[in-house]
Formats: sequence, structure tokens, C-alpha cells
Amino acid sequence: MPKRSHPVGLAIATILVAAAVAGFRLRADTIASHHGHMPPGVRAFERKLTAMEARISGRNEEAVAALTESAALEEERSQVGPPIDPTARELLADLLLEMGRFQEAA
Repeated sequence: MPKRSHPVGLAIATILVAAAVAGFRLRADTIASHHGHMPPGVRAFERKLTAMEARISGRNEEAVAALTESAALEEERSQVGPPIDPTARELLADLLLEMGRFQEAA
């Protein structure tokens, strides 16, 4: 039997993710106004949050687009040490697998 999401739990998750995205965007806008641009790492994380928000709301194509952009931004910058959180490329592959788009996920 497939696992079903509880509507109240989903609503709470949607609200929490939306609040996190709004709070992060406010901080990101402050950083951008201070530096004259949004650093790629900040923009990449903002795109990951946007993808989470879209995914929870069932907008999978929007999530794919946001994660694709995030992955490109992450690959532009140099990384020292292992990543702390999953990379956008990993998250994108997971989403594509769930959507049945196996060729793209590989």
C-alpha cells in the first residue's frame, strides 16, 4: 500500500518551507545589496529552497528547473572539503528518479 501524506502534516510542512524560503530570501537580498550581487553559493542555496517549496506543492517541473540552476551554480564555485548538505545534483537525481525520468537521473 502506498504511503499517503497526512493533509495537516503537508500543510504544516508547506508553511514551514515557505517561511524558511521567505526568511532566506530576505537575508539573500540584504547580502546582494551589500555586495552588489548575490554570491553564487547564496543563489544556489536559494534555488534549493525554491525547489523544496515547489516539490512540496506538487510543482515538480519547477523544482527540476530550480535544482538544475542550483547545480550549475554549485559547479561554478570551488568547494573545500566534503559538502555539508546534499548537492543540488544529488537532489535533482533523486527527484528525477521519483518522477520516473531514469535516463535524465543517470
